[in-house]
Amino acid sequence: MSNKWILLILDLIIITLIGVSAIKGLTIKEGMTISSVKETMKLGDSYQVVLNSYDAELKKYEETVEKQKTAIKNFEQSKQKFEQIKNINSYETLVELAKEREFNIEALWIKLGLIAENNELTHAFNIKKSSQTSNYDINVELIGTYSGIRNFIDDIMMDMDLMFKAEDIIIVTEGANNLKATFVIKNINIVM
Repeated sequence: MSNKWILLILDLIIITLIGVSAIKGLTIKEGMTISSVKETMKLGDSYQVVLNSYDAELKKYEETVEKQKTAIKNFEQSKQKFEQIKNINSYETLVELAKEREFNIEALWIKLGLIAENNELTHAFNIKKSSQTSNYDINVELIGTYSGIRNFIDDIMMDMDLMFKAEDIIIVTEGANNLKATFVIKNINIVM
């Protein structure tokens, strides 16, 4: 056979394959036709939508993780501050720390006055320069019931803004039903 006949036979085979493929569908991979390829392409578009949705969710997740890390960091800082306070072994240490703070005279008078009035006490506060430091001592005079006086002293000791320690406490009777208490709150940094 000559080359012409071989080319002619090959052409006929190719034309026959094209005709059969057009009629029955072109098989690209076993079981896949052009129409199934088109369906696959539609799935590819759906895949892109899913991929975009996944990217958005991944971004939300990463933002949430960052917020969580920030919250953990803030918690650890708060925990560390608490541990420092917890390790303070005495009330005296807290009082010493409180002495480092500054108190505005007007705000301090209002706060102490409100505590006295809440305990139904008549009160007088006088300040004088401390003999030990450049700070001030507050001389306190209270008139009222024993429980009112006791509550006032507890309140100024336990108030986290004040943490004052009453020293040199003297209690005497005042009239028929009242007591008079005098004491000193020493070494307070007061801003005039």
